[in-house]
Amino acid sequence: MKPIVLHASWLAVAAGAFYAGSVLQKPSIDPATGRTRVVAASGTPTAAERAGTLKSSAISRDASIADFLSRYELGSGKPLTPEKMRQAMSEALRETDPVKSTMLFARLLEEMTPENAAESMATLRESISGFEMMRYMPLLAYQWGTVDSKTAFAELDKQDGRMGMMGKPIILAGLASKDPAAAIAWLAEQKEQPGKEYYTQSIINGLAKSDLKAAVDFAAKQEKAEDRTRSAQTIAEEKIKGGIDAAATWASNLTDPDMKKGAMQTIANQMARTDLAKAAEYVKQYANETWASGAVSDVAGRMARKDPQEALAFATSISGPNQAVVYRQSIEAWVRSGDTGSEAASKYVNAMPAGANRDASAAALATSISREDPTSAIAWSSNIADPKVREETLVEVARDYRRSDPEGYAAWLPASGLSTEAQQQVNERGGDRGGWRGGPPGGFGGFGGGRGR
Repeated sequence: MKPIVLHASWLAVAAGAFYAGSVLQKPSIDPATGRTRVVAASGTPTAAERAGTLKSSAISRDASIADFLSRYELGSGKPLTPEKMRQAMSEALRETDPVKSTMLFARLLEEMTPENAAESMATLRESISGFEMMRYMPLLAYQWGTVDSKTAFAELDKQDGRMGMMGKPIILAGLASKDPAAAIAWLAEQKEQPGKEYYTQSIINGLAKSDLKAAVDFAAKQEKAEDRTRSAQTIAEEKIKGGIDAAATWASNLTDPDMKKGAMQTIANQMARTDLAKAAEYVKQYANETWASGAVSDVAGRMARKDPQEALAFATSISGPNQAVVYRQSIEAWVRSGDTGSEAASKYVNAMPAGANRDASAAALATSISREDPTSAIAWSSNIADPKVREETLVEVARDYRRSDPEGYAAWLPASGLSTEAQQQVNERGGDRGGWRGGPPGGFGGFGGGRGR
């Protein structure tokens, strides 16, 4: 594996330009401008000559890029001194074309050494801020992790807390791609601390890019079920790059149900973005499996937002514990589909036979209207047969009631029927609905953006 993300793309561009036409193109210096120009060379080079030229020549469709690479002697084998790195990095970051700037920046990262790495970071911090930092910082941190992770971690410890939180997980991913044992040892030294789960995912991310089997083995060793699920999500994101069908086959062969849950949900979510019908067929074959609930829910939710009736038809086509999940997604989307959606959905749920599907649908109705109409939402909650589902739904409704009408909520609560524990849940948590979303603290997701439950 090459050390930086854009390296393969850069070689592809270079090779495409290099071999275009029937003659070899070689750079030379235009005496009039002093800039690099491309001229035709006769004869057919040997394989060794071609390889040598690709390593040393400054080749690009854009003369200014070729000029940049030539002036800093990139590809010559001579390492950039810290001062040269600063000059080159500063010039690359001043480039106003973001595509050209990223190409130059990525090429400079190939020249990173333990001696000039800190200068690269210092130049980056001095030159840009805000959203642009998100374009460059992950690339630099990842590469620094492959070159000199010890110094990289130490340097970030000197920076403000946000920079450390953003950079360390990415540095760790770079280290894991090159030296998994060192990355795992670093993690062990961190003991228990907030955000440690993000570092675990960084190691999984790095391993998944370089050694899939090692990534799966490391993921399977995680003690907590949720960590195995997250790890499988991270690995699946890398597998998808090799083709969605191959990724689906890989996931089907996983034996750990928690890992299968994460992998399948990630694959189904990606599949649904481009082919919803295919995604529905994919999750349908696992509809009876409890570990498939997240994948079924994601696909059903996307389908319901597009067409609630189509989602309801999907719900009737499956069976098992996940059928109720699809009904809930369908009813939620139906309520929010327009002015008449709530009334039509209510009539539909009223006509449903008693059971888990009706309870899930009633819960969806209650939580969907709880802010606008808490009285009706409470009535629907009370109509749920399953005691556990009824109380869970009523807690959600109560949270919305408390926010929208504190006085009405206070008067209703004593006679609500909620247990003392449930009332404490409402009052203490206040209705926060958070959870893992797949990125390190402070931003720079990259290790699983778009994750679900």
